[in-house]
Amino acid sequence: MGIVFDFVDWYEFETGEAITPIVRNLDGRGSNELFISYSKGSDGWAATLRVEDDGTVGETTDSLEWDASAGTYPYPLHVSTAGGYSYFAISYSGPFTNGYIKTIKVDDSGNFDSVVDTLTISADSIDYSVIVQISGDIYAVVYSTLPADNDLWIKTFDMTPEGVIGAVIDTLEFDTGGAAGNEPLDAFYYSGNVFAFYPDSTGAGVIKVIPVTAAGTISAVANTDNYDAVAGEIPCTGSIQDSVFSVIYADGSSNGQLKTFSISGTSITWIDSLEFDSGGSCGPTQFFGTHMTDYYGLAYMSTATQGKIAIVEITNTGVIGGEVATKRLVGAYLLYPRVVRIGTTTIYAVVGRQQAAYFDGYVASYDIHLTPPINKSAWGASQSSRSGVTNEALVASDLGIKELLPGGITEGRTFWLRALWAYNSHATDTGILRLWDQSEGDGLLLNTMGACPLPAGEIIMLEWPEPGLPFITNVCASVSAGTVAAYECGCSGYEVGGG
Repeated sequence: MGIVFDFVDWYEFETGEAITPIVRNLDGRGSNELFISYSKGSDGWAATLRVEDDGTVGETTDSLEWDASAGTYPYPLHVSTAGGYSYFAISYSGPFTNGYIKTIKVDDSGNFDSVVDTLTISADSIDYSVIVQISGDIYAVVYSTLPADNDLWIKTFDMTPEGVIGAVIDTLEFDTGGAAGNEPLDAFYYSGNVFAFYPDSTGAGVIKVIPVTAAGTISAVANTDNYDAVAGEIPCTGSIQDSVFSVIYADGSSNGQLKTFSISGTSITWIDSLEFDSGGSCGPTQFFGTHMTDYYGLAYMSTATQGKIAIVEITNTGVIGGEVATKRLVGAYLLYPRVVRIGTTTIYAVVGRQQAAYFDGYVASYDIHLTPPINKSAWGASQSSRSGVTNEALVASDLGIKELLPGGITEGRTFWLRALWAYNSHATDTGILRLWDQSEGDGLLLNTMGACPLPAGEIIMLEWPEPGLPFITNVCASVSAGTVAAYECGCSGYEVGGG
């Protein structure tokens, strides 16, 4: 039994720019309504929309420009949901690149009510930042300054559930040696300490353990460790169970690494590790839990134009069982992916942005599950789920077909195509997408299964009702007409039969 990724739906929530988008459930737990913060140009924006339990993605409910002067690298934290409203705090680099925290009020339907409050956290220019809750109304923000020193800071402050921010309580500059410039960091709070992860001035992946009391008093660094002694770019942390945690990052070769560790007091014990991407261009964005016991998701950039999700098996003691499945996300539309689960369903919403020169913001939904939801008795045969994607651009010629199913279809079985997507990155020319039931190496193209236009700069989604469109050799795709910039294509369906 394997992991199945079924594409369901998608929507373009921002037609301008959606740089560094981060998504949260509106209620902070699993609501169908989503809250997305991002930068548009250099300004700070947020948008809301709804994803149904079946994965249908609705249109944008509302949007808000929460800082019209500047709002780069926004980091949203859900503060509370009560009385028909949700409250979010966003830390960011604001006007004059100074550091700010701004709180926003949104009703349960996703309509923005108001900006509640603003706190200046740094009169110096800042880069990336993270907010963590310490206890009750006490919070901490961890950030790096720029451009001259890139030092690391932590500040505590109080904030009510309704987003009213008090004064800064305490401050500590915990690394005066400087962080690697313009590099993301991450942090979390556990059992009296803030654990800050970042690449230092040498590029090494460093962890600082900083005691913080429930009242917000900060003490000197209690422990320093390395998640990678050589290089540790773009760290993203996650919780496994109790005192067991994880970190994913890009190493010195830009390969994706996963490590698990346990915490006792201020001490860190390393448990296991896995290289989950060896392509040399990995850019991690999120570690997330799933509804499947002992299965966790890793969202990341595999190349400059490919967002991916990998599912890995990790026990509650931190032992990594290995990588179970990897899904290349839709074309070049879900870069820097962030993921949330919809309610208690198997539907996951993925938010990302388009490739450079466009930067439009997109939401796509995927059904991720262990067992495909299919009625075997309706087909009277054994079945298994299959999916595939071209790993190279299609050629603008009917002779340039590419196979979508590695290894072809099992002899004696039929593959029923249920869904297909294709992407044309050319700015002006429309291509004609054709499907073929044969192998890539066949000299003649005889078994055409249909054709449809593929407009310039667009992605198309096609679905076939059950049982689907039948293939017996392989699902191959080609394009004709137009000038090709880059065509990509992927499919999903089920292989059935006695074989």
